[in-house]
Amino acid sequence: MNNKIKLLLTPSLFLECLIFCPLIVAMGFFIHYALSLAENYDLFAKIMCIIIDVFCIFYYFYALSISGAHIVLSEKGVEFHHGFKKPVFHHWDYYGYCEKGYYLYYGAFPSYYIVLSTYKLKMCELTKINSIPVSEKVIRLKYNKKSFETLSKLLPPRLSLSLVNQFKDIKAPKVNFLP
Repeated sequence: MNNKIKLLLTPSLFLECLIFCPLIVAMGFFIHYALSLAENYDLFAKIMCIIIDVFCIFYYFYALSISGAHIVLSEKGVEFHHGFKKPVFHHWDYYGYCEKGYYLYYGAFPSYYIVLSTYKLKMCELTKINSIPVSEKVIRLKYNKKSFETLSKLLPPRLSLSLVNQFKDIKAPKVNFLP
């Protein structure tokens, strides 16, 4: 069985780049067009407009490559794909800890994360998991039923047991909107 799962490290940042980067490129071309309509459109203004256009295009591809960093989870280990770098593969033995991290969403609702790390994280780091950057040493995945089930199947027995023990007390929130 050769299961491979591809996950974006920062999906919200990737979506923001897909939405806002084309707007920045369009704004650069609009500035170029607006300056070309000016009466004193000399050689210096043309060069500056071309520099703005090239900068906007390179910014678009750079932002997409950085925000589009992803990992591929398999039964053998984790493969990292970063922007402008070669993919790096680590076996599951590299990650010694599987922990439960969270942060309080708007100060009231906890948002849970599955955290795989090479070192033991402090409790203050686990309670503010968004402040830790995603890297090869710390992987944080949003907790939901699907991610929990797939990770418990992919992880080796020791990490899978730790995962089950960490998240056994979390239940779906019961919210009654009726009076």
